[in-house]
Amino acid sequence: MNAPMGMALGAVLTCILAAIFDAEFSAGLEKFYTFLIPVIISLFVASLAVAGVLASIASQDAREEENRKRKLMAARAKLPMSLSAANKVFSEGLKFAANLERAEQPWEIEHIANASVSAMTLPSDVIQTFLEVIEFHDQPDVANRLSGILREYQVYMARWVSRIDGDDANFIETEGDRRERTVSWAYLLTLNETLFEYARDSVRPEPVVEETLRGKIRFRLPEEFQPDQYKEEIASYVQHFHRSFSNSISPGAPA
Repeated sequence: MNAPMGMALGAVLTCILAAIFDAEFSAGLEKFYTFLIPVIISLFVASLAVAGVLASIASQDAREEENRKRKLMAARAKLPMSLSAANKVFSEGLKFAANLERAEQPWEIEHIANASVSAMTLPSDVIQTFLEVIEFHDQPDVANRLSGILREYQVYMARWVSRIDGDDANFIETEGDRRERTVSWAYLLTLNETLFEYARDSVRPEPVVEETLRGKIRFRLPEEFQPDQYKEEIASYVQHFHRSFSNSISPGAPA
């Protein structure tokens, strides 16, 4: 059972066998029994104390695991709605990024700046739901994907605010920079959509591939935005995905 109990049982059995088969030991046992009996009793008491502590630890662990499962269940119940809300925000980000890519006049940029920030702000309850799933989940790939979404979103949003507020007035923006910004929001939207199947059926998220990113450009933006114009940027973000999530790509398996 545990060390003290084993020592106590070993001592008792040793004394019994020795007393039976060894007359000398039996005589010595009669002389020192007043010493041996308290020792054996102390070992039994210690074993019971240790067993009680272990049982208490096991019970506490079981309660904590049950609490974790309940909290995860509550977070997962909200996850589909949170993913949908995030999808709307990231879709707005893609639309505004594309509009800014084509904007040339100061009034166009000002109009985009006034309309974009509130539409591209992720609601606090969505962030909280993502954090709860990250904290209580027992599937690292899902937690890693949600963590990646929040991480990427903060980076892209900081860049966006810096651009429209004019904080980077000394920065000369190239066509490549504009295309990269548009694809970054298409990537974030795609990353978010990979979790819908998990939210519905507990299926692990699919990887981001070039064709999916091309589809975001083709079907969510006006016809003037053609996927072939973003070939290099799309390939770059697919590579970025594999660098970020290479240890947690196992599509199609139940979570």
